[in-house]
Amino acid sequence: MLLGVGNLASTTFKPRIAKPYIKTPLKNNNVSNISDISSEAKQTLSSHLTTVFLPIVYIIVLVVGLPANALAVWVFLFRVKKKCPPSIYMANLALDLMFVIWVPLKIAYHFNNNDWIYGEALCKVLSVSSTQTCTAPSVHHLLQRAALRSRVYPFSKLNQNNRVAIAVSVTVWVTVWITTVPLYLCDQVVRVPSLDIATCHDVTEEDDIEISAVWITTVPVYLYDQEIRVSSLDISICHDVTAEDDFKIAATSYFLTMGILG
Repeated sequence: MLLGVGNLASTTFKPRIAKPYIKTPLKNNNVSNISDISSEAKQTLSSHLTTVFLPIVYIIVLVVGLPANALAVWVFLFRVKKKCPPSIYMANLALDLMFVIWVPLKIAYHFNNNDWIYGEALCKVLSVSSTQTCTAPSVHHLLQRAALRSRVYPFSKLNQNNRVAIAVSVTVWVTVWITTVPLYLCDQVVRVPSLDIATCHDVTEEDDIEISAVWITTVPVYLYDQEIRVSSLDISICHDVTAEDDFKIAATSYFLTMGILG
């Protein structure tokens, strides 16, 4: 049956209004929804601080941190001829900062008006790396104390004991990963209907906050206790001149990066 002119005239067409940012495909895919957030939180999520300033800072961190720490890891693994506790600790320090490889996701997220479009799994990965960055000062201080102490006491009982250094490093990594357990148990992508965005790790449900409370209050104390224990170990230094020169090169690169990244 053909439509007449009158029927066509009575038909209404609603034009689509373009959004200033990319629409998220997570809108109807079992994503947690939060009824409302405070006006301060809304202002923060939509402000230039989080949508312009933060991504620019992350770009600087990525450009400076990734190559510098990649160079440090390469020196420790391939240029240091004689592996010893200081080189093992410093390699772990540089490897820890290699988590900046996930920063591009965070940059894209903030530039997209804090609207996450990459799914729950990648959001959890990003949350874990962010948590790793937050706990990094304790981990860095722990390993740095062990490395520097090993150079101050070259004639200790644990002279050139690489097994102790490896055991300490593994313990630190396991401890840090344990702190991220709540991130796997809780939904990290939460929709904010009032802003029409899906946030990643920025908005948390009240029930999830209760789950994370134990870890948040316990982990710093545990890490500090481990720091006291490990920093009391007396570990020796390498006596190979060439290895020591390479160690100084990598250490300089690492601490230069640490100074830039804060």
